[in-house]
Amino acid sequence: MSIADRIWDALAQVIKMNEQAVRLSHQVKDLASETREMDKRLVRLETMLELALAGKGPAPETGVPRRLPPTKISD
Repeated sequence: MSIADRIWDALAQVIKMNEQAVRLSHQVKDLASETREMDKRLVRLETMLELALAGKGPAPETGVPRRLPPTKISD
């Protein structure tokens, strides 16, 4: 195998590695986007849970219940 063949093979490997790096970069961007979306959803769930738990405290002195009345379910 001549020097030219070795150089050609090395260049081909560098090009393949570059393509793989670009592909991995896109995958990392997609994963980061999905992670941000899941984080936003988790924050919303935590907020809903905190509000629900805060509503289970003692009723105020006015006698007004803090819970909503039951609703009718239409068939």
